[in-house]
Amino acid sequence: MKKKIVNISLVIGLVGLVAFTLKSNKEEMKEKEKLGLVVSETIPVELTSVTSQKLDKKHEVSGSFEAISEVAVISETQGKVITFNKKKGQTVNKGDVLASIDNELALADMQTAQAQYDKMKADLNRFSNLRKSEAITARQLEEAKLGLQSAEAQLKSAKKRVANATILAPISGVIQDDFIQEGSYVSPGMKLLI
Repeated sequence: MKKKIVNISLVIGLVGLVAFTLKSNKEEMKEKEKLGLVVSETIPVELTSVTSQKLDKKHEVSGSFEAISEVAVISETQGKVITFNKKKGQTVNKGDVLASIDNELALADMQTAQAQYDKMKADLNRFSNLRKSEAITARQLEEAKLGLQSAEAQLKSAKKRVANATILAPISGVIQDDFIQEGSYVSPGMKLLI
């Protein structure tokens, strides 16, 4: 029985010790919490004096550059390269003239298409007046309208061929590689520059 009383006393003592420790830890944590809420009105600052130093202009970095975008310039026409303005490694801006292709035949085709268009336009005006006085049939007037549309399409095509003889930079950047030179012959679909 004495043994039981000693054991019970020991257990009660241990429980009391644990309770006391927990309570003191709780009070200590409350004190730390109060310290954390205190706002400091001063900020420690370290002052140093300004010094003059010579900087080394060399700076080494290893790595590789990768283009954001890369565009291959492809020929849309055929002919001999008359001028080649930009070469590998040169910087270009969007719209810069990179090369010019011989366009004498394209210019002649455009002049012929322009003359045909002007003629068909005059014919349509004349046929419209004749149709009002019923001197021609509706079919003849319709054929004149279709002829004008065809002449207009041929003129647009000829103008596009003339425009294609001037190779422009599609974006700004640096020419990575060139595949032509003055005097080269290019054909549609041929890669000219990257």
